[in-house]
Amino acid sequence: MYPGLLALHPDHASAINSYRLRLLPQALENAKKYDKPGAMYPWTSARFGNCTGTGPCVDYQYHLNSDIAHSQWNYYLSTGDRVWLKEKGWPIIKEVANMWEGRVTRNASTNGQYWVYNMTDPVSRPSPWKEREKSGVRKLT
Repeated sequence: MYPGLLALHPDHASAINSYRLRLLPQALENAKKYDKPGAMYPWTSARFGNCTGTGPCVDYQYHLNSDIAHSQWNYYLSTGDRVWLKEKGWPIIKEVANMWEGRVTRNASTNGQYWVYNMTDPVSRPSPWKEREKSGVRKLT
């Protein structure tokens, strides 16, 4: 949805970015709650952006955080507004990168590749609890 809004209605895209920036302090708290670095936005954030049963922050849909950071970058590319990027977009991009830094594991048995465990599978189904370490995307090279 966001790319179309950015192209056709940049004012609406700006409102979405403002919403994400407003919820950044809660996303940082969400990560701290689970002893993780960076920012973790929940799957459904509604008014407060806290982790809930319908808006989990962990063990489900981690890619959402990348989508949020990517939308910030695309807004900058569309507008060229460096002041906006520095003050509003970059804080989100940085904290999402920090979240991913905490999710990767260096695997010495694979010539130093970094792996990401416990990811949702490509059709966005949560993995059964006992299968989480074996399912979904397991490595990024």
